[in-house]
Amino acid sequence: LSGNGRNATQATGSKKPTFQTNELYGKPVLRFDGVDDQLQTASITWPAEFTVFVLAKTRSGASYAFDIIAADNAARIFDFQLNSATSWKWVNYNTVGGNCEDGETSSENVWHVVSGVRRSGNAQLYIDGVSDGSTSSSGTTQNTGSTPLYVGEIGYGSFYFFDGDIAAIVVYHSALSDTDREA
Repeated sequence: LSGNGRNATQATGSKKPTFQTNELYGKPVLRFDGVDDQLQTASITWPAEFTVFVLAKTRSGASYAFDIIAADNAARIFDFQLNSATSWKWVNYNTVGGNCEDGETSSENVWHVVSGVRRSGNAQLYIDGVSDGSTSSSGTTQNTGSTPLYVGEIGYGSFYFFDGDIAAIVVYHSALSDTDREA
């Protein structure tokens, strides 16, 4: 996200995730405490089609839903969620509400590349490059608009905080093909 004015920040010191060095192949990560750590970008104009990648690791013992990243305040664009520490979920909002896709379960304390692709009429979730299918929202219009990207929290309340590490977030303002996504 950094670059092009898309830096995620947090003004309140106690709500900042901690910078951990040498966590992933000698590279640093951000550790979110599951209590109140969160970051936010400036407002981003979200198109109808986009792709989001997150390299993240959950910590053991989470037994509730929490958000890793979300563009989800009044504009209600999308959420990447976990229903527990191992069950990933992509919520793609459209004009009739949330269009959810539940993903495969994954291991705790293991790094995963989680990506979501939103195309006209559907959303697809991939965990470590594998899709469990897509959801259709035919007859509805995908929500678009301007909203910040929230990291570690859903963005409209003080709940659903992420408990784990994030090494990278990449956003493309287009729906990548399988070939482009795997490159």
